[in-house]
Amino acid sequence: MSRTDVDQVLDRIVIALRDEPIPEYISPPPTLRPNQVVGSVTKAVIDGQGSTGRWTSPRWRLAGATLAVLATVAAVAMLTAPAASSSAAFGDVQQAVSGFKSLRYRCLDFHGEQDPYLTTIISVPGLGSHADGPQGVETITNWKVRRMLRLDHQARRAILYQVYVADGRGDSDGFEERMRSLPRDAKELGSGEFNGKKVLRFAFSNLGEYVILADPDTKRPLRMELKLDKGLPGNRPFRELFTDFVFDAPVSESLFNLDIPSGYTVERCEEPRDRKPIDTRTLVVSPTMGVGPVRMGAPKDEVVAFFGTPDWIETQRRSPKRSPAPGNKPVLGEAEVILERLHYNSLGFEVMVSSADGMTEFRCMPVGTIARKFLGKTDSGIQLGASIDDVSRVHGPPEVKSQFRETDLRYVHQGWAFLFGDGKLKSFSAFEPISAEFEVKDNGDGSYTQRLKEK
Repeated sequence: MSRTDVDQVLDRIVIALRDEPIPEYISPPPTLRPNQVVGSVTKAVIDGQGSTGRWTSPRWRLAGATLAVLATVAAVAMLTAPAASSSAAFGDVQQAVSGFKSLRYRCLDFHGEQDPYLTTIISVPGLGSHADGPQGVETITNWKVRRMLRLDHQARRAILYQVYVADGRGDSDGFEERMRSLPRDAKELGSGEFNGKKVLRFAFSNLGEYVILADPDTKRPLRMELKLDKGLPGNRPFRELFTDFVFDAPVSESLFNLDIPSGYTVERCEEPRDRKPIDTRTLVVSPTMGVGPVRMGAPKDEVVAFFGTPDWIETQRRSPKRSPAPGNKPVLGEAEVILERLHYNSLGFEVMVSSADGMTEFRCMPVGTIARKFLGKTDSGIQLGASIDDVSRVHGPPEVKSQFRETDLRYVHQGWAFLFGDGKLKSFSAFEPISAEFEVKDNGDGSYTQRLKEK
């Protein structure tokens, strides 16, 4: 079967899916499954999205609809490598995309061989965006009031996030800006056919294949597809398809109202008004020393005393205290251990705190709609925006390296993890280094194994 035949079959499947009920959302793997120790071997499973190997419980993520909204930006943003031939025609596509009044499209994400999950997004620059995703997850962003609301209708839960328009992607969903920032020297694949109509075809290559089909008359995209042969942990393929584009259709402003249904539990992630200001440029992060004057292992009250009230405190897990490995059995009569994530989105970072072990990890967040940029640095002077070479010169070859949609370098004996997008550092984490008594094996699929060294 030729590539054209394959594309036509896939397009028929997509068209058929439009009228089908939304498929069940298959949740991506948690950031890190709790370490399982058998004898002297521990295997950590990482999701390739910047986890450090220390967030030991799945967080209540911006799943479903939110991921699809941000996936448009992430998928397009990484495709910046020049292709083989120059194309003024793609510049026409970029120009045609600019200045849209409204945009509606669908996103289908394919994780390995699993059925795709489907999200429909509507965006109006300057007003907001609205995404309806799988399993009843709805995400509404209102740029005027600078808030984003995530509704989980199955769980009857709502989170209201503060939006940092001036610090993040601007006052639209980023589609226009990202399309215009793509290189004009896209490789032309010539004309083709889509849904019985002649189209223009363009391609990029970066980690995987990215193809855009555009209308030859309007020059606007009709179909955008990203394929990564090894885009997920376990070297599984990843495919993301954007389709059903509708430009400049009338959209009611009421679609972006942040109304929370009655009976829903409500949590807020917003900058406290009475919190003392902190200049994050003065903060130095160290896996052994801590962050500024806050040492690693500091109890929650010391963390809050210095950084102030968090934007949001998220309980990750409650569990009985356990004996040391390899027994790892519950200790009767002891108070349960509470693991919490202290969100300081307005300062650009998160802190993981255990009631038993205090501060166990510090992570600066990727800059985006709901997080400001962290302006501090590591104890070796590395800041966000650094290159992979900058990190390698300081820390040497990583013990664990994964490259899916992003590049993740881990130095587990040093207590560092660095996440890169487009070759630039977008997030880093500091956590307790593992003992030199353990050796680390990179499994090559986004996971690593640590084993007690033989004496």
